[in-house]
Amino acid sequence: MTWWNEALEVAQSESGGGGIVGKIRAEFGYKVYVAGVAQESTFFPAPAEKARGKERAEALAKAQGFLREHGVTGKRPAWALQIRVYRDTAVVRGEPVTWQHDRFFVTPTYASAFNVIAESLRDAGIETLPWEGWVRLRLINDPYAESRGEAGMTDRDADGNPRFPQIAVVAEVFPNEPVAHAAALPSAEMRDDAPPGYSVKAWEIAARSLYYALKSKEPPERLAKDYGVGLEWVLRVKQQLDRDITRYITEDLKRGESPEHIAVVYDVSVDHVLRVKQQLESEITTDVPREVRTDVPRGVRTDVPRGVRTDVPREVTKGEDLF
Repeated sequence: MTWWNEALEVAQSESGGGGIVGKIRAEFGYKVYVAGVAQESTFFPAPAEKARGKERAEALAKAQGFLREHGVTGKRPAWALQIRVYRDTAVVRGEPVTWQHDRFFVTPTYASAFNVIAESLRDAGIETLPWEGWVRLRLINDPYAESRGEAGMTDRDADGNPRFPQIAVVAEVFPNEPVAHAAALPSAEMRDDAPPGYSVKAWEIAARSLYYALKSKEPPERLAKDYGVGLEWVLRVKQQLDRDITRYITEDLKRGESPEHIAVVYDVSVDHVLRVKQQLESEITTDVPREVRTDVPRGVRTDVPRGVRTDVPREVTKGEDLF
């Protein structure tokens, strides 16, 4: 394996595979464009089968009537493919999205992007529409915009830099919610070994699923039994989860989020957030390196956050009682 092959594998595992993971509904219908109207009100689903022309005509009539009701003239409904991502199911890099509403990716069939999107649905094994299920969507540059070069960079990224408009394609289909969300998570940091009965690869997959289950407050003891492993293996994954949540809390505190808000977002106690905040403030204000601090009695440990017990047995994860 070359260096780049290995680096790209690590990049994918650390990003959880990338894209948006969630439940979608993909369907054909007529799209109208009316300013100030919610997206879900401007799409009129209709079947694509040739034999169901009457139903398409009825949907078209509804779309045309909608335009008249809103005083829109000179425009006609466009036959389009819509992918709706349900906000309450969507996850990016293992974290729920912060959208205010569902997200809609609508592409008229006359657009060059349509064939790319339709082929991604077909290649993913989605045989007919409408279809609902759990998928990973990848955002790629609109092929027509790319063909125009710099003139096609009509969008802006988060930093305000010009970029090509993006379209959503289906990259992967999942059988259910747990598998989908486990696939969205960064890989738990595990050694190159596995519990009895698991190969290293099988345990990597199981560890990702465990990470999601622990995040949902499933009891470690029950998970150990369900997965047929010793408790120490589950606690190792939990230790990674605890570190990740502490890191997320720290980042939010640095952005000025209130402890009460952070506690709700990560489903932890306000006291826990305050302990992280106290640790963060101590790291910012101290001007003495931790390893040479002189303001603590001899023998007192300073290498663990306040509130974290250090008197637990070696085989028990210290982060266990953080939440």
